[in-house]
Amino acid sequence: MKKIVQFVIALLVIASAISSCRKYEEGPNVSLRTKAARVTNNWRIESAQLNGTEVSLDPLWAKQKHYMYRDGKYIITIINPITLEARNLQGNWTLYDHDTKIALILRKSINQFIEFFYFDFFRFIPLQTFKYIACGGTTVLVDYSVYHLSYYFLFSENSITFSKYTLSPHVASSILSFMVSFPLGFMLNKFIAFAHSELRGRVQLFRYALTVFSCFIFSIFFIKLFVDFFYFNPLVSKILTILIVAVYSYFTQQYFSFKVKGKNVNTEIE
Repeated sequence: MKKIVQFVIALLVIASAISSCRKYEEGPNVSLRTKAARVTNNWRIESAQLNGTEVSLDPLWAKQKHYMYRDGKYIITIINPITLEARNLQGNWTLYDHDTKIALILRKSINQFIEFFYFDFFRFIPLQTFKYIACGGTTVLVDYSVYHLSYYFLFSENSITFSKYTLSPHVASSILSFMVSFPLGFMLNKFIAFAHSELRGRVQLFRYALTVFSCFIFSIFFIKLFVDFFYFNPLVSKILTILIVAVYSYFTQQYFSFKVKGKNVNTEIE
């Protein structure tokens, strides 16, 4: 009986593999790799149509290279046929319509919005650094807003008691603002400020978590120091804490969480 069950299971696995592979015209008839794993690779365009017209012979299309990574990251390299300058656009890819089509998502809108404010008198700042400042500023603004609303309205400047533990309103507000700013900060840094990082997503997340956790510890330490020992105003203390932690965060994110191996690639989107 045991052998029969094993044989039936083996037949089901083979049948599933065959049926899943027949959705693609090319490739082996039998493969135990997932559809996403089969798409993960480096690709070049052999045929492309625009409004029904073949455009693959155009040098702009012919020189394109597409890189699809296992974690869903997508990079397209476009080489200018005249200047031979290479430009990378980055985004994400995903399968849809029963895994028969690929959606390519580029982070063009957010980048264009940030670059709109990249005025001439900011040109002394590298574009990547400017994007980091924009993303960090957005995260800090959200963090401070949540802290302000929590301190004055949610907790009404009253201590919060959990079982045997009591949290002062400024500490409780800091914890809540951290819970909001953490995922927001990671997404902005990963997909906008440091989109060229070659580290895997899970490595970035782990390192980012370590960095943010250390920032969180520093935040609690400094805000208690300023409020409980120096008797500063809680909001002023929060501002001072943000400034101190921001300097520390900048260097750790740049050289640890989203470290780049070798020379940075150009990720500007025109």
